[in-house]
Formats: sequence, C-alpha cells, structure tokens
Amino acid sequence: MTGSTGNMGSEALRMLTQAKPGLYNLRLLILPDILSKKRIKPYLGMDNITIIWGDVTCYEDVLSGVTGADYVLHVGALIPPASEYKPELARKVNYGGTLNVIKAVKAQPNIDDIKLVFIGTVAEAGSRLPPVHWERVGDPIMISRFDVYAESKVMAERAIIESGIPHWVSLRQTAMLHFNLFKHLDPIIYHHPLNTHMEWITAADSARALVRICEKNELANSFWQQVYNIGGGEEFRKTNAEFMEKGFTLMGIRNFRRVVNPNWFATDNFHGCWFLDSDVLNSILDYRHDTYEGFFRDAEKSLTYKNRAVRFLTRLVPPLIIKYLVMRPIAAAPHGTLHSLKANTIEAINAFWGSLAHWLKQPKQWKSIKIDRDPPAKKILHGYNEEKAGSLLNITDMQSAAEFRGGSCLSDAMEQGNIATPLAWKCSLGHTFSATPRLVLHTGHWCPYCDINFADYSDLGNRNSFLNQVTTAGRKKIQGIGAARVVVGSGKQQ
Repeated sequence: MTGSTGNMGSEALRMLTQAKPGLYNLRLLILPDILSKKRIKPYLGMDNITIIWGDVTCYEDVLSGVTGADYVLHVGALIPPASEYKPELARKVNYGGTLNVIKAVKAQPNIDDIKLVFIGTVAEAGSRLPPVHWERVGDPIMISRFDVYAESKVMAERAIIESGIPHWVSLRQTAMLHFNLFKHLDPIIYHHPLNTHMEWITAADSARALVRICEKNELANSFWQQVYNIGGGEEFRKTNAEFMEKGFTLMGIRNFRRVVNPNWFATDNFHGCWFLDSDVLNSILDYRHDTYEGFFRDAEKSLTYKNRAVRFLTRLVPPLIIKYLVMRPIAAAPHGTLHSLKANTIEAINAFWGSLAHWLKQPKQWKSIKIDRDPPAKKILHGYNEEKAGSLLNITDMQSAAEFRGGSCLSDAMEQGNIATPLAWKCSLGHTFSATPRLVLHTGHWCPYCDINFADYSDLGNRNSFLNQVTTAGRKKIQGIGAARVVVGSGKQQ
C-alpha cells in the first residue's frame, strides 16, 4: 500500500491491522519525513508489517513493495491544497508515481493474479454546478482551471485503464470527512462555490471500501476493469453552504455567515457533485457504515484540549474581529480569491467569477443569497445506445460516440463486444490517438490532449457536444431551456 499515512490510508491500515491475525502481511511504502514517521510509529515492530522507507517517484522503491504482493493499493498522492503550492511535485507524485506502480505490476511473473486498486477523484469531473450537479461514471472528463491535482489524476487513471493489467479498478474518491479537516483553514475554502452540491464520505468508510476488496477474495471478474464513484450516499449529499455551516459550528462559530462575505467565494471552477451511481459500489462492497451527523459528533469528541480551548475563545470573540482579522486575510492570502482581485490576476479572476464585471455584481449581503438545495437537473448523454448489451457493441457504436464528441473513429472495424482492444480515434482539433472502447464509452475520457486542456474547454465545447453539456456555456444553455428534477433514490434522472 502507498499512502498509508494519509487520511484514507491510515484508516485502511488501522482496519487491516485489526483483522484476523495472520490474514494479511502488509508492505507499506512510506516517505521518510517527520510527519510520516510520527504517524506510522504505533505500527513499528508488528510482525505482519514491513516498512519500505522510500518514495513512490522512485521505481526501485515501488518495485520492492509490489514484488510478491497479491493486492496493490495505490492510495498515495499529493492532494489539495498542497498540490496547488507544489504543482510540479504533484505531477511527479500522482502521475509519475502511478506509472511506476503500473510498471512494477507488469514486471511480475504472476501479473494475472495481482489486484491493483487505484484511487481516482471526483475532481476529474470538474465544476458540476446546477443543472448538471448529478454525475455518473462516463460523464465527460473536465478538470477545473489550474487544478493540477485533477490533471495528474486524469492522466494517471487513463494510464491505469489502458495498462493491460488484467485486474485493476479505479475508485473515484469524493470529498472526504476526516478529523484533520478543520485543523487548518486554507484559502482553498473560498474556491468552493456556495451552491456546489457535494456528496461527502468519511475517511473510515472510504478505507472500508479498500479493505472490503481485500476481504472479498472471490470478487466477480465483472468487478475489475471498471471505474466506480465512491460516495457516502443520500445522507451525505449537501450543498457547500450547508457543509460550511456544520464545519464552522465545530470550530466554535455558530453562524459562519457572520464571519465571511458571500462575494469572497468563487462562483465556478471548483469540483463536486451528487452521484447518481455511488450506490453501485456500495452494493458490491457494503462499505457505508458511518452517518453524516455521527461524524460531526465524533469529530467534536476527538478535539484536543488545545482545540477545545481555541473553540471556547472563538465563541467569546466578536464575529467582526474574526471576520476581518482571520477570515478575510485567509481569502486575501496567495491562492485566495481576494488575492486575485488585489493582484489583478485576470486568469484567476475569470476562473473564479467569469470576469471582474461578474464579481462586481456578486451580492455582498447574505440576505441576497438563495441556494436551491434540490434544483432542476439535466442528465448527461454519452453519445451511444447505453441500453445495448456490452457484448453487442460494434464499430457503429464507436463511430456514434466519436461523432458526438466532435471527432471520428479512424478504425474501420472492431470485434463485436471487444472493448479492451485499442482503436484509432481523432478529436475535433485533429489530434489522433489510440484508446480502448472501454476508456471512451465507459469512463468519460476522450482525447488525452484535450481532456486536460482546461484553457480551451469553451472552444472545445463548441466542437464537442459531449463536453459541451458540462461546460459553463453549456450549463447556462441548459438552464435557459429548462431541466427536470432528479428522482432521488431511483438512480435515474428525468
């Protein structure tokens, strides 16, 4: 396992070490930094744990971990906000590290027996504001502007899917609730639009999904070579405004609206959605045990003496002082929304609000803010007959999907039902590339160049009907036409 000292990985490690004695022998690739050494200290000396002090960016270190493994849990990554401050390192760790994992697995003589689990991210779908706030696997890949984390994960997931490894699975992780979440406030909190719809999950439940895969030794072959959304389900579906209210209360601020202005928040260019299909993975792995309210009760109990003292003092301080001495400076710090205004960083301003003119029109008072918790929604079409049995898919379906994406399928034939053999494709900009039908039809990936070309999504949307459904311009067009309510609980949209 990589990433065993992170929030998800540490929960998975805890569960694996509490399993029946002798059930697992764990080999952990751990970066030898101070924080990692501190977090792994309780496990040092355990008979069934081997520590490899190394780096996922070093192939030899990765090979040492993978050699002889039955399961490879690739959890490690450089995540936001750290990835925003160290973009090149994020690419090196998240993409380069994944290439090392793939190479190491393919170097094994028993590759057919190895199960590789990769952790993707909801950020691969980018900004999914209403009316496209319900998402399912297969919807367009569309990363937010400047989101190096999402970019690196898109490239890494594509490499996993096209690796040729017989048993792989990608779990696209949604926003995760963990006890470290409220210990440090970063300017990234203002990147998150108030009307974003996010399906949260606890770190423990995410980790439980990993452990379930290892426990269920006889998972059907149909489970593998798939991408799944991993989310907490209906109870964990909140707007960002609802989540902020809950999180700030935990920090001792009973009404977060008194310590921030609404126009400090971006109105676009983040990520988050409610999943139409997260129940699919849970029906296989039964990983959902926690509750949303239960997490916050446990989080309150876990507060240290120092945290409790800070929360007590916070309740005594007038909100205006917190607002202008704490919260506004965070928004004005580098990478903050207000900092882009002060520095007149046009690209960032346009990403956050569309333009300076649009920001100037944003309400400064909360009484002018109205957030629809269950707004009308639009189903995203995938450009081929999804009701058709997979065994019947043929070159005509590939041509239809490619045309919907503004391109073409250059291959003139395929074996019916064979979605694992690459075909030749061309995108609307003329890029030619090789990709399996599985990648194109079932996972939302398309052109490897255009998928991460966030600067040109608007123009690409004019050429690509598939992508245009979720671009900012496409969303506004849908809103102008009108959309229907989602039938909650049915897993379908009307």
